[in-house]
Amino acid sequence: METAQVLGDVLFGGSPTFIVIDAIDECSDTSIWQKLLETLRSLQSQADLRLLTTSRTVPEIMSYFAADPRLHVQADSNDVERYVAGQLHMLPRCIQ
Repeated sequence: METAQVLGDVLFGGSPTFIVIDAIDECSDTSIWQKLLETLRSLQSQADLRLLTTSRTVPEIMSYFAADPRLHVQADSNDVERYVAGQLHMLPRCIQ
């Protein structure tokens, strides 16, 4: 995997490397995200790689990360309302 070679070159620089994969559940091909994560885990055994992955609660993904620490995050309705209110100015006047 060419990406693994590039990552390896970056990782072995001595400093910790942080990789964030957001919404891995949006990858519809299970074999792709599994191969990516297997590659990253393999690199973790060789370098100081810190990995943070986000996902909705999908059983297959949850089982893959069963031994890893988890933090359950859920949107608060007040936060959602404030976000939407802050974005209304971007909509056309007729929709506002």
